[in-house]
Amino acid sequence: MSDSAPPALRADTLLERLWELSQALSAAADFAQVYTLTLSALQADLGATSAAIVLNELRGSGVRVVAQQGAALSADLLRPEANDESDEGVIVRLQGRATSGHLAFEVLKALSHSEQHFVGSLAAQITAALERLEEQDKNAAPSQTEPLLPAQTGTEQSLSGAAHQAAASQAEALEAFVRFTEVSAQSREVPVLAQKAIEVLQSTLGGVSAAYYQPEEDRWQMNVWSDDLPPEAVARLRSGRYDAPSFRQALALGEPLFVDGWDPRDDGMEPSQAYRAVAIYPFFQDGEACGALTAASRATAVWTTRERTVFRAVGRSFGLALERAEHRRALEERTEALDAFVRFSEASSQTNDLAALSEQAFSVLDTFFPNFSGTLHERSNEHWELRALTPNLSSDLTQRVVLGLPLGTPLFTQALESSEAHFVDDWHDSVPGSGEPFRTTGVYPVQIGGQVRAFLSVWLRNRVQWHERDRAIVRAVGRSLNLALERADADAELRMQGAELAARTKALEAFSALTRDLTLQAEELSLVRRAQEVALSMLPPGAALYYQPEGELWRAKSQVGSLNAPALQAAIDAGLPYETTLNLLTPWTTRQPYFQAQYDRDTDNLQALTGQIGATAALPVLVAGQPVGVFVVALFGQQLWSAAERAILEAVVGSLGLAKEGARSVLALRERSGELERSNHELEQFAYVASHDLQEPLRTVTSFAQLLVGKYRGQLDPKADVYLSMITEGTGRMSRLLQDLLAFSRVSTSAQPMKAVALSSVLEAVGDDLQNQIQRSQATLEVGPLPSVQGDATQLRQVFQNLVGNAIKFSAPDRLPAVSVTAQPDGPHWRFAISDNGIGIAPAFFERIFTIFQRLHSREEYEGSGIGLAIARKIVERHGGQMWLESEEGRGSTFFFTLPDAAKTVTEVQG
Repeated sequence: MSDSAPPALRADTLLERLWELSQALSAAADFAQVYTLTLSALQADLGATSAAIVLNELRGSGVRVVAQQGAALSADLLRPEANDESDEGVIVRLQGRATSGHLAFEVLKALSHSEQHFVGSLAAQITAALERLEEQDKNAAPSQTEPLLPAQTGTEQSLSGAAHQAAASQAEALEAFVRFTEVSAQSREVPVLAQKAIEVLQSTLGGVSAAYYQPEEDRWQMNVWSDDLPPEAVARLRSGRYDAPSFRQALALGEPLFVDGWDPRDDGMEPSQAYRAVAIYPFFQDGEACGALTAASRATAVWTTRERTVFRAVGRSFGLALERAEHRRALEERTEALDAFVRFSEASSQTNDLAALSEQAFSVLDTFFPNFSGTLHERSNEHWELRALTPNLSSDLTQRVVLGLPLGTPLFTQALESSEAHFVDDWHDSVPGSGEPFRTTGVYPVQIGGQVRAFLSVWLRNRVQWHERDRAIVRAVGRSLNLALERADADAELRMQGAELAARTKALEAFSALTRDLTLQAEELSLVRRAQEVALSMLPPGAALYYQPEGELWRAKSQVGSLNAPALQAAIDAGLPYETTLNLLTPWTTRQPYFQAQYDRDTDNLQALTGQIGATAALPVLVAGQPVGVFVVALFGQQLWSAAERAILEAVVGSLGLAKEGARSVLALRERSGELERSNHELEQFAYVASHDLQEPLRTVTSFAQLLVGKYRGQLDPKADVYLSMITEGTGRMSRLLQDLLAFSRVSTSAQPMKAVALSSVLEAVGDDLQNQIQRSQATLEVGPLPSVQGDATQLRQVFQNLVGNAIKFSAPDRLPAVSVTAQPDGPHWRFAISDNGIGIAPAFFERIFTIFQRLHSREEYEGSGIGLAIARKIVERHGGQMWLESEEGRGSTFFFTLPDAAKTVTEVQG
């Protein structure tokens, strides 16, 4: 047994197989052929995994399994009273006069509606074939003892008259089925199929009238009928009630209904003796009633078995034909809808214009609905505005729709609420009072961004109702139009975004230039003018003005562009009233931009002077959150300010506010820097004057103190000698301090021009200067290769002398001083390092030691004034370098500084 069931066959395929089986069964020469054909059909066409033919015994209640294929079936399926609704398999009854039983089989799937029709028709034909063979055997050898079926044990020597009649009925039914199958294979139109079924019924049954009904809203509409119906009967039957008892009962049964002794009054019709028996065969599609084949007998009031069998056979065949026609119709609808979609899609890719897209949609629709009328309405604020229409509307209707339709137009309301296409049958009045001869209409809502933006309307003159095929075509074209408009909307959005992106890119470039310009300018009105130029470069023609309040007036402090209105310009130059010029006062007080698509001439009481002004924008310029002015742009045309334009103006004005704030800070900084420069200059002058002028009285004090010491030492009391000694030492320290202070001030005041200096020569001179100190401390001084630098030789000699001298002076008591001087290139500079093995310096004091007069040790421990490192750093900084150190307490120090490379400096100057 397979794990999956085979797919269901299509109705047209099953109908062809049934026709083939009908011919084969009618030609079968023996029972074995009938059994083989039956079991093969169940297996091949329905996917049965196991099947059996079970016939009832002619006498008693037993059954015989006359043929079986596949695995053994459940015993419950083989009993005479086997349940037709069994969950274990499928039971199909064989019901004849002389032959009865059932087909039992198992399948892995539920049978489709078409397959149920197939197996029901097959059972009727099998029964007819078996009884035909039995009748043939009886006539050929009436005295034979061969049983009715090979498996039977009893022998029937003769068949009753009823059996003969049943066999004849089954054969006739089979013939009727085959006849209808042959003619129905040549057509798929429902009216044609119905007409063929009616003809077969009339020719087979005789004395009957037949008709085919279809449900139409609240009634059964007779659409096809036999020619023997008089016109008055046709008119009466064309509008049968949907809830007529006979039809209602047939629908409830879901199978053929035979009404013997029919009374027209039971179905709400006028009394008549024309017809005395009625048969109704209902048809269903997707669970819904789709039609009914009826026959009415004039010859008898009771339907015979033969007539019932023939009617069922024709009905089954007609049902299969209907399903085949429906499948083909559905396929054609899908194909036509797809073709419409493809044609429209190809055409719509060439344009984004709404009217052009509508014309293309009308062109596609016209291929399916010749001479149709159509319109496209787009929603505006107050009504549905006409955007396109077909040229075949009457002038009266054209005038009406051109004016637009109210938002509450009933035709649109239902589609608007459901957001789905809405179709109306028998719609005779397109617009109240128009008199247009339209029979049907349909509207398709076009949705963009989840909102109904437009309606495509289709009006047909020659159709009473919408068929599903026609609805599918309108939906397909509507969807295509919807997709095209969505694409057009997306393209427009992309274009708008592209324009905004271009504007923003231009703005960014302008902002970059503006930022650069603003950082180079400190004068505030120059900043304003530059910002005005940038703003106008990205906007339509106009002028930019900058106002500030002065007393009771607004004064224009800067203007770029002409207003082309001398009287208005004169009023602005004279000053505008502070309280009544609301176009300026509003942004000033609210601190928010004020945009107008069209300047309100009543705003500033300048009605007679502002006729040429269109859109305006007034933005407050804020510095530290407070308004300092109003930036105004006036354009010469009306326009809506786009988001990009608003962003540009707000960014320009924001940058202006920051620049003004920065400009004020720059001015304040310049003033402060000037004050500091003056103060530093005054301090340097004071230090120079003080250190220079104080030396004269100090020398006098020192000279007289030395005279006193030389003449009176030892001649006075011991305290006097101490006092004289202290005076001498103090004046000596004072002299050294003044000398250092004078040297510090001379770094700036007595500096020499920069020139190339060979540092190797400088270090030789420093070694000579420090010879006594080096010998006294037994220090070693190692000097590596030194370059030439650009500088002041005297000052550089002082730098090296101070640093090397300190390295020797601050030596560790447990080891002899060792000092090294090295240099290595560092870009356009040389980096020098003076290292020692002295006492080292804690990181907390790295900056303190460079401060003037700051000492880390007492004078008793290490002599000096505490100004040498300050002088050295100041000289290095004057030369464009830097000085820093690395040290670890107890492990020595390394002082680094940089000086410009003489060779590179000369090359840059020459270049």
